[in-house]
Amino acid sequence: MRPRRIKEQKINVGEPITEPVVDDHGELMLNKGFVFKDVDRMKILNSLEIEGIGENNKNIPTEPSAEEVVVEAEDSPFDLIDFALLQLDNYFHNINNLTEFEPKFVNIAKTIQRVCVEDEDLCLGTIMMSHNTRYSVKHSLQTAIVCEIIGKSLGWNQEIRLSTICAAITMNIGMIELQDLLLKQEEQLSENQQKIVHLHPEKGLEILRKYGIKDEIWLESVLQHHESADGSGYPFGLQGDAILQPARVIKMADIYCARVSGRDYRPPLLPDAAIRQIFLEGEKISEIELANIFVKNLGIYPPGSYVKLKSNELGVVTQRGNKVYTPIVHIVVRSNGYRSMIPLRRDTSDNAYNIVEVIPSERFYVAINRHQLWGYGIFKRQKTLKRKENRFQANILAIIFDMEHITTTEVIIINISTAGCMLKLPKANYKGYSINKDYYLTFRILDKTIENLQFNIKNISETYDYLLFGCQFTELSTEIIFYINNFIQTMSDNGHQD
Repeated sequence: MRPRRIKEQKINVGEPITEPVVDDHGELMLNKGFVFKDVDRMKILNSLEIEGIGENNKNIPTEPSAEEVVVEAEDSPFDLIDFALLQLDNYFHNINNLTEFEPKFVNIAKTIQRVCVEDEDLCLGTIMMSHNTRYSVKHSLQTAIVCEIIGKSLGWNQEIRLSTICAAITMNIGMIELQDLLLKQEEQLSENQQKIVHLHPEKGLEILRKYGIKDEIWLESVLQHHESADGSGYPFGLQGDAILQPARVIKMADIYCARVSGRDYRPPLLPDAAIRQIFLEGEKISEIELANIFVKNLGIYPPGSYVKLKSNELGVVTQRGNKVYTPIVHIVVRSNGYRSMIPLRRDTSDNAYNIVEVIPSERFYVAINRHQLWGYGIFKRQKTLKRKENRFQANILAIIFDMEHITTTEVIIINISTAGCMLKLPKANYKGYSINKDYYLTFRILDKTIENLQFNIKNISETYDYLLFGCQFTELSTEIIFYINNFIQTMSDNGHQD
């Protein structure tokens, strides 16, 4: 492989780098904010060369498939979301006196990205569930979750998505107190309240700049998140492409989350009605393409929806299906009216289990256990049961790059999909890799070298001589998804699947 070179920038030991480090070809080497702990590591990075990727994959012995042994993470996605809500509530409460403003909100944004990697359906499900926190807090976090999912679908890279999440979280910092007040207010807005609402994008921009935010996507998205493609929005009445795409996504996510949450004076819209309204309004304001993407990614019955099936069973949507109107449902009330102690999985693409009704949350009389429905905590299911994609059995030589310690290790990819892979390495080569830490993987499939693909180790198991890492990819471009799928299809057609 060719040496990796970094673009010049001022780098000091012990201080976070101010810009992402990339090589001559634009490949990400280090994220913005990375801290070098000593001069030697800086020197190593500046001349880093990874060797060993070649045409020798044929000589690697075939590894039989192994059952994954799950080492459970300390925090479930629910725990991470709950903690992010508490943090955000505290930050909003002290919005005028915060220190280290940017790192605080960026860390929350990274938490959202992490939980979406772990389980997007769970994240969408939390939008439908009640949280014991004020509206301004949960609404911002919920909007940010939708933005992350839609941003991935649009092919945005991680940096753009992170900026968009930060903007979604802080979109209403110019009117936080009023936002919570309006939740309970039934009468029309006063003239002063209307003025505050109309000016809050500009006020939010002012607050962000006061705290030293220079990220243009973050700043402009907060300023533009109430603009509309047809020019009917505010504060400037911008039209069409004059509005940043992240701002348009935030606007649509904001509307959707507000409608399914409701107000004290107005019950929430049923999720299928809310998503249909998004589609119809998108058509009206020339945002039909974006509205289609929302429908495709959220589904007509988004996770967290309470539904009645043709079988007369009641359940909760826990996973989006192959089609927008055929999600996976877990049953909590059987057809005889009795509570199901173990939620039963139903695929609503089966005619016997078609959805016949969406039930308002206030009419769903059965208490649910969110950990049990999605399989976390003491109800944690094996990853092999939760995985949505089958992994192709493979034998691919690869290199792990540990960015923190500037080390590389040869491993073998023994199965792979666009969701993740399993890595095998001799115990003698183990270099302290940890669960829930990000690393980078370089490997070659067909005639394409995939370089520095970011992944997260989710579980570790072992045989007599080897360690097996269950890994989840955290950043896949459309191009890399194409290459992996093409590899799997080509190898399957040639009869190489075990």
